[in-house]
Amino acid sequence: MKRTTAFTTERYIRPAQGVVARERRAVTMLEVISALAVLGALTVVCAQMLTLLRGQRTVAVRRQVALVEVQNALERLVRATTEQGDRHNQREEQSLAPPVAELLPHGRIVTRVEPMDAAGRVPAGRRLTVEIHWQLASGEPAAPVRLTTWLYARPDVDTGQSSVTGPSLPGPGVEDAP
Repeated sequence: MKRTTAFTTERYIRPAQGVVARERRAVTMLEVISALAVLGALTVVCAQMLTLLRGQRTVAVRRQVALVEVQNALERLVRATTEQGDRHNQREEQSLAPPVAELLPHGRIVTRVEPMDAAGRVPAGRRLTVEIHWQLASGEPAAPVRLTTWLYARPDVDTGQSSVTGPSLPGPGVEDAP
């Protein structure tokens, strides 16, 4: 059947009947099932990736907390070493503060103060090392976070005696004493 107007020709199509109609529905149903299968597979992959990312983020946050804690411990050790001055060949193990201990299971801080020989090249000094050790959720030990600094004796300008000072370098506008 055709209907002609001044502008277009319209064709009326009768709906499919019989065998042809059933085949069209089956193809459409097959497409829907395959689309749902692909969607399901993508959902599973996305869920696995989100779980993996959450675990990696937890590890990264724990490592950042350990780094901040080891920086604070190193500052305390430098201050104590410069004030006391006689801390040679010492190794101490300490527990973590309670808020940090919650994030770093079985965590401990290890500090070492070791003397360094001058050997004619540089003034004698000390090497200060601070490490934090903890365990992962799987029970394996995590890679420790470690910071090291060196303290050297600096001669006092007025007396000529050497005194131990913290790790400092002259900044802009700071001049060395004659």
